Amino acid sequence: MSYFILINSVCIFAIVQSYRYFTIYKERENLQEIISLGFLLIAAWFTVSGDLGFVKELNGISIYLISDIISLLGVIGFVITYLTNLDYIYRIPSPVYHILGFDTTGVCFYNKKVKTRGFELKPLQEILLTGVLSAISSLFKDAFQENIFLEQLLSSKYTILLEFSKTDRFAFAIIAAKPTWYVMQSLKQLMKYLEATNKVNTFQLRPGLVDLHKAEDIISPLIEKAFPYLDLVE
Repeated sequence: MSYFILINSVCIFAIVQSYRYFTIYKERENLQEIISLGFLLIAAWFTVSGDLGFVKELNGISIYLISDIISLLGVIGFVITYLTNLDYIYRIPSPVYHILGFDTTGVCFYNKKVKTRGFELKPLQEILLTGVLSAISSLFKDAFQENIFLEQLLSSKYTILLEFSKTDRFAFAIIAAKPTWYVMQSLKQLMKYLEATNKVNTFQLRPGLVDLHKAEDIISPLIEKAFPYLDLVE
């Protein structure tokens, strides 16, 4: 019985979450998830009904066989959902709006908007934002007299995730609705990719002076590699 309660709790929670995302994103995949989870939930009820002796057969067919068939339909539903849209595997629970790259002087050398469904970010003043982020980072270091890095800025509506290079020459910022582990790991991976290329000097000529075209040519492929689940606005 405890196993049944656990399965039901998980399915109900997942259905509620999928429905919440469906009301926001209006994606077909969310609806398919709800239907598949519904099949699994119904199958669990059929199984427990047989275990408790309430119902053993329906029209001469074993209640357990019916439960297995319904469970199989639920599993097939999940398989179809992900096979028809492999990118859905990467779906994150809260939207990402913007990716920014800037140097220690606050000069923005990379600025890409992310396509979102159901959410739209108002026009961003990226030059002002990157300048403020750089200034706050410097303030922390000067105030505490340590080589520390700013990682997150939280507000009631938006979150800014930050990742600084080991040399402290540049940084990337992600503007999202909420911080998620997956996005933070992708941000760290992006920084590793860029540092491994040893091409920073090709676009960052000196602090405060960057070649924007070269920066985009170098960084955009790395963004696609680190964030395969994001659709950037060209």
